[in-house]
Amino acid sequence: MQNPQTKWFLWPSIVIMAVVAIYTTSYAVYMCLHDISLLKRPPYEFVGLEQVGEVLGSSRAHSAFLRSFIYVFVSVAVQLVLGVAISLYLNRDFRGRGIVRALLLIPLVMTPVVVGLIWRLFYDPNSGIINWFLNTVFGIGTIDWLGNPSVALGALMLAEVWQWTPFIILITMASLDGMPSDPIEAAKIDGATEWQIFRLITLPLLMPTLIIGGMIRAIDSFKVFDLIFVMTRGGPALSTETVNMYAYIEAFSNFNLGRAVAMSFVMTLIVSIAMTWLYSRIVRMD
Repeated sequence: MQNPQTKWFLWPSIVIMAVVAIYTTSYAVYMCLHDISLLKRPPYEFVGLEQVGEVLGSSRAHSAFLRSFIYVFVSVAVQLVLGVAISLYLNRDFRGRGIVRALLLIPLVMTPVVVGLIWRLFYDPNSGIINWFLNTVFGIGTIDWLGNPSVALGALMLAEVWQWTPFIILITMASLDGMPSDPIEAAKIDGATEWQIFRLITLPLLMPTLIIGGMIRAIDSFKVFDLIFVMTRGGPALSTETVNMYAYIEAFSNFNLGRAVAMSFVMTLIVSIAMTWLYSRIVRMD
């Protein structure tokens, strides 16, 4: 039985975390409501929700929000599909299975900056391995992956998928290892095909894991900045400028800290509402 006195050891960390969270959130609200700029000295002018209104009325901000949602939706969806497919394959017995599992986790332990630098080399129009492969195998000419506005966002998504699909593989394989074998064996005896077993037994049992994993990845993808900063810095022609990248430009290029924080607050509010709605729908389905 746990000693009731041990709970007192938790209070210092709880208090510290609460103070830090309350202080940083309060200061962020203060910045959002005041015209704070790196070019101005305090006291700063109180502007209320004016900066939030500017963000909501800005066409550039609208494009950045849309780009962020496209980036998150597409990349997370691809990660889930690839993660499940690769996990099902790795769940079979074959020689070198452990080595393959370990190698697949390498991108997961890399920092996004390193991943961005690696993929910039891959995408290099002159010496990149991707253009060389496409030209050698399919005869496709040189493509400027990070310099073409029509393909730059997709190129970023591919780097994101490469790095974080192993996370979905990891949690899916753990779920597969703990999955009861009796329903699958009974289905095989009844003559069910592999596809029927996957669709009617395996996938429903995996759904709680995939939902949680997808939500974690979605929240993390909304916060992406370092990968985009290293690879494109929001270009070309703003084609890869997400909300975080736009907020960075507002803060440290235009020196408008208040507007940058207002934009971040709007994004946080939208993501929080979306995730809360999604979680409530999932709970109702259960």
